[in-house]
Amino acid sequence: MPELPEVEAARLLVDRHCTGKVVDAVKVLIEDEIIFKMLEKEKIRHCMQLFCGQKLVSTGRHGKYFWLTFCSEQGGNSTQHLLIHLGMTGFVQIKGVERSFYRSAPEKPGQMDEWPPRFTRFLICFAPGNVEMCFGDARRLGRVIISPDVRGERVIKELGPDPLREDFFDFPAFHDALKRRSVPCKSLLLDQKFIAGIGNWMADDILLMARLHPESIAGRLTEKQAKALHTSIIELSRVAVECKTLGKEYPLDWLFHIRWQRGTPSNTGSTLNKKRKTAQLKIGGRTTVYCPSLQKKTPG
Repeated sequence: MPELPEVEAARLLVDRHCTGKVVDAVKVLIEDEIIFKMLEKEKIRHCMQLFCGQKLVSTGRHGKYFWLTFCSEQGGNSTQHLLIHLGMTGFVQIKGVERSFYRSAPEKPGQMDEWPPRFTRFLICFAPGNVEMCFGDARRLGRVIISPDVRGERVIKELGPDPLREDFFDFPAFHDALKRRSVPCKSLLLDQKFIAGIGNWMADDILLMARLHPESIAGRLTEKQAKALHTSIIELSRVAVECKTLGKEYPLDWLFHIRWQRGTPSNTGSTLNKKRKTAQLKIGGRTTVYCPSLQKKTPG
């Protein structure tokens, strides 16, 4: 599932190519009531057409949600937002700009140059410049919400703080919140109501960076361990977004490079498994990868 760095890269892609431009046309290719969960099928096309003539004035993100903010060219203070969650296979793409993927492309090699890409749900055409943006989703687990007040949406209000925002927990508040949680650290990192944006692979690499066993109980961490966890959340999130937006590989000592491999990784270029063995376990039904020699389980 796309996590914070992939979602931020998608937001920046749209921000870079479309902000300041006016919507010339909207083309709904599939009236998908599953993705447009808040709209009845027959209303999808009509509601999307309301963006025609509006200018994209800004973009924003919180956790795994990002949004586009539109304002009428005729003036006034009314704004409308297109709130997007990528689900497991959702994507946004700009025509003529190289695509990026979470792990692999949903299309076959012969379909990669098609426009619009396979699984596209809608296109937004901007002027000037004939810029086209599309949203697509192969598995239909993404969500699109049209909202006049994105911060007032329940799905956003229920999220915890975002690791890249200035108002992310200061350490005393973070440590105090940990003390009240009697769940494994891995499970807590995946709780979007506690911290927004972290998913399975990020959680594993954060715990490796902090040298914490994924089954460590959050409320039993020492102050030193809690500080290491807090620092790792912020630092890994920052580096991951920087790498993703610049098109660079994640550091080769991250678990990201080997977590989907079966057996011994041989061609990933990863430096981790060449030096230390990794292992897997299930926590809360989620596959967890860790390094036993660096992440030792503490008693109690």
